[in-house]
Amino acid sequence: MKKSSLIFSLVCASLLVFISCNSSKEEGTIAELEEAKPDTFILSKTQFTLGEMEISSLQVKDFHESVSCNGFFDVPPEKRASISVYFGGYVSTFNLNEGQKIQQGELLFSLENPEFIKVQEAFLIAQSKLAYLKSDYERQLALSQENIASQKNYLLANSEYLSTLSTYEALKKTLELMHINTNTLTYSNIQTSIPVLSPCDGYLSQVKLSPGMFLNPSDVALSVVNTDHLHLELQVFESDLTKLKVGQAVSFNQSGSEDDWQEGEIYLISKTIDPDTRSTLVHVHFNNKEFNYLPGMFAKAKIYTATKTSLSLPESAIVKIDKEYYVLQVLRNEDEEIVLEKKPILVGAQENGYFEILNTSDFEKESFFLTKGAFQIIRE
Repeated sequence: MKKSSLIFSLVCASLLVFISCNSSKEEGTIAELEEAKPDTFILSKTQFTLGEMEISSLQVKDFHESVSCNGFFDVPPEKRASISVYFGGYVSTFNLNEGQKIQQGELLFSLENPEFIKVQEAFLIAQSKLAYLKSDYERQLALSQENIASQKNYLLANSEYLSTLSTYEALKKTLELMHINTNTLTYSNIQTSIPVLSPCDGYLSQVKLSPGMFLNPSDVALSVVNTDHLHLELQVFESDLTKLKVGQAVSFNQSGSEDDWQEGEIYLISKTIDPDTRSTLVHVHFNNKEFNYLPGMFAKAKIYTATKTSLSLPESAIVKIDKEYYVLQVLRNEDEEIVLEKKPILVGAQENGYFEILNTSDFEKESFFLTKGAFQIIRE
């Protein structure tokens, strides 16, 4: 019995020694693996899901070479009107506000001046004389041709008729500028005020008058701006002009904002250089006109001069450490875990949230990368 117990003890001791040796070998292998792969990360599928991470391959994207510049929104000269008056007068019937939309021919305000009455009176007097003088002129002409009356009487009648006709026509044109209908004007409906009408559709700006003030012909009362043909004027330095041509695509936005980028294209390129800024103006038309930009607003823009197609990754997949860029490449994607490895990359152009990857030859064609969540893993 003692002999059997001794044999059993020796066997157990041998097994323990054997197991201990194997365990030491396995631990050594793991330690060596971690030391050899310090940039390897193992994620469980639970961690991947809770972290809302994503995996994707290299994406084919277009990257543009561009010229960055600044400018401002503007309208054509014919869409901007400064309202002044032909005749001085006191402002009346004014009830408009800056920014108000108006239509062409709409009443802006009225002017009152006793001189307006005198002009209408002079017109009516000239009009009443004209019929008599014309009849007398024609009669003297006929008598002169038949040598019945003297040439002197004919010349006098001709002179008085043409002088009155000239006065009549001049006063008629003057009243038309006052927007007074000469066809219906009579002694009983002489007007004491004249209307000032809008020359175009648009919005009121720079209102400089108030009821009761005297407005001189040299004064600018207000301005009307039509934004239907709003465009962009970009200032491009002369060193970049050789890269530009009509029809090139442009992305632009209001200065100080990074959202709501709009698209357009070059419509005209000025043929002169500003000697002070060494730049020229580039006229850009919009593809979409549904926005709230106003004339005079500053803008920033990119003019796309060339396009190249490259493999890329979203910026959320790339982590910058010091001056180097890294991604997490998927080594294995198994049922329970995902094995990732930190790899250095070379980046090129950046556009619309994507980086051009220059060293794609370092990766296999079917490589996958962690495109969301890489920053947390590498930084931790």
